Amino acid sequence: MLPTYRPHDIPLHFFYFGYKKALHYLKNENAIFDPIEVEIFEQNLHKNLLMLKKMFIVGYKTDHALAYLLPKSKNQNGEYRARPMVQFSFRDQIAWATVMLVLGEWFDSSEEIANRIPIHKVEVRQNYLWMVPWSFNNRIKRIHQKEEEEDTNELKRLFIHYNHSEMYESFQWGLRNLRETRKNHFENIRNQFGNAYYGEMDIKEFYPTLRKKYIILNFESP
Repeated sequence: MLPTYRPHDIPLHFFYFGYKKALHYLKNENAIFDPIEVEIFEQNLHKNLLMLKKMFIVGYKTDHALAYLLPKSKNQNGEYRARPMVQFSFRDQIAWATVMLVLGEWFDSSEEIANRIPIHKVEVRQNYLWMVPWSFNNRIKRIHQKEEEEDTNELKRLFIHYNHSEMYESFQWGLRNLRETRKNHFENIRNQFGNAYYGEMDIKEFYPTLRKKYIILNFESP
């Protein structure tokens, strides 16, 4: 396993893949962006990616971000609400995607990859063990394929999928794995103790209206 690239060693194709993923995000994830900015960048794509690569070497400086408010539904008192959002430049989006691709194997640890590294390379294997396995949100997009030696339809999540248009695994992927993990945990608890309970709430807006007596009654009821 090769060490991660230093800024001046990053191949240009990483910046191209970062551009591809950043463009997909802007056009397919309901992001607010400046289409003229994107068009100007694409008119001299190769030159701009080379310039971005040079900025990584001399020291990257981000553009000014644009803060704005995204309207939300009214609260229980009929008051209007808004979610604070930030719009980053297209160049910064590409830079971020490139960083995540370069450091992806370490940012998004994979137990499967660690198992493929020779056992005597202890230090290298340790690089992939720091991310908890039950973290499912915003995981880097990986190649999914069926293991030939295993007689099962289960797909293994392997190496970073550089050429895929998406940067992260889908929300459905994360939700499906989260539910499967919860199911397994519940089965383990029930096998040991006979009962298992699960609760979920919006901490900021749910606690003030929480009636604890009903929670207690629910636990006490057969």
